[in-house]
Amino acid sequence: MNEATRAAIVAILKTDPDITPAHREAVLLTLDTWTEAGKAPDPEPMLSPTEAAARLHVTRRTLFRWIEAGTFNPVRYTARKIALRLSELTAFEQTGTRPAIGRPQEQKTRTPARPASNARLAAALTHDRKKGRPRRKPA
Repeated sequence: MNEATRAAIVAILKTDPDITPAHREAVLLTLDTWTEAGKAPDPEPMLSPTEAAARLHVTRRTLFRWIEAGTFNPVRYTARKIALRLSELTAFEQTGTRPAIGRPQEQKTRTPARPASNARLAAALTHDRKKGRPRRKPA
């Protein structure tokens, strides 16, 4: 990065009121890193959902359930294409904990069905629902 570009970025950072001081410092630190190395730092290694699921020994569906539960924070390239950071997967493997997925511990109990009376059963057997009238008795 040449000095003119760096100077323009620094000027924008100093004059923009929407940028927080912490964010401004992070951007300046990144600019200094780029200037010292002569190029942008290598991006963090990413894995596709298939590769991540294979690494964790789970199915893709389980991996997507964990993503929905907030266990992982994927990088979204498009609405359908995502990738997971290798550092997140490594940290997850080291903790050895699996998120609780499935039914909650407290399940609602179902109310037992009301027993049908003989009159209701007889009415149900003799009523034709499709035509909305009583069934004809077989001859």
